[in-house]
Amino acid sequence: MSNSDLSVLVVGGTGFIGRSVIRKLLAGGFQTTALALTGRGQADRLSSVAGLNVLAVPSASPADLGDGLAGRRFDYIVNLASAGVDPADRTAEALEDGNSVFLTRLLEAVSAHPPTLFIHAGSWSEYAPPIDQTPISEDHRLDHDAGYGGAKANAERDGSACAAGLGIAFVTLRLFHIYGPGEPEHRLTPYLLSTLASGQIAELSPGDQVRDFVFIDDAAEAFIAALNAGQRLAGGAYNVCSATPVSVRHVVETLADILGRPHDTLHFGALPPRPDEAAWVVGDNGNFEKATGWRPGHNLEQGLKKTVTAARAGDNGHG
Repeated sequence: MSNSDLSVLVVGGTGFIGRSVIRKLLAGGFQTTALALTGRGQADRLSSVAGLNVLAVPSASPADLGDGLAGRRFDYIVNLASAGVDPADRTAEALEDGNSVFLTRLLEAVSAHPPTLFIHAGSWSEYAPPIDQTPISEDHRLDHDAGYGGAKANAERDGSACAAGLGIAFVTLRLFHIYGPGEPEHRLTPYLLSTLASGQIAELSPGDQVRDFVFIDDAAEAFIAALNAGQRLAGGAYNVCSATPVSVRHVVETLADILGRPHDTLHFGALPPRPDEAAWVVGDNGNFEKATGWRPGHNLEQGLKKTVTAARAGDNGHG
């Protein structure tokens, strides 16, 4: 069966990762549809994407989702919708409604015509903080406490249980630190691009935090790899990560070098570290590579160079 015979519904397609996944699907020839909540203006933002089908529903209420999806079946569903990606939108009610509640409503809405595989985007923040520098594997303890990470962990738990009860094949991809063109403005890379490119001083934390960075194109390819693997992944959760430890300081200095900015414009320690921030978060991607063959195609410098090139060309990742 060719890709053109396979239909994919993307939920959360207006977001940073969702836009990239849609581009990859369309480039691969898949019949691609994006669910759009008209009450949030999503249909307007998706209507200009060539080749994309837009399924508009008024809201995320059970009635609207049920009516919009009634009688429709998709071979694959990719759920990238999530509340709380922006730290300003992390009230307890918003986190629950936009994660667990929405996910279970969506699963119930498609249960009459279940897909071959429902792919849900999880997060590294679901994991409890590591106690040493061992790469985090999928069996590491999840943290279901309050906050964004807890909301994502609860959504994965509730979605997996709901899917099992409805007979829907369900898999979670736990995404680590995704960066690249179109990244939200409150994140590190866009801040540096705007600050350093304009000749300003970058006010930064000490930068000692060690993280696991994945370029946006590679993250999108992970969803294609999961789709191609199909039901072999059902019932599991997999890390989408580079498995390469990189300090935030190294990211900042590498980006400054690419932009041709001197390191004395980088004021490390001007901001205090966040008190709730883990010092070391690096994943183990071995299970996902074994199941799908996926590996990141870009190292950090390659990804940052593409990010800078896109920024200089005025490409914000929305096209």
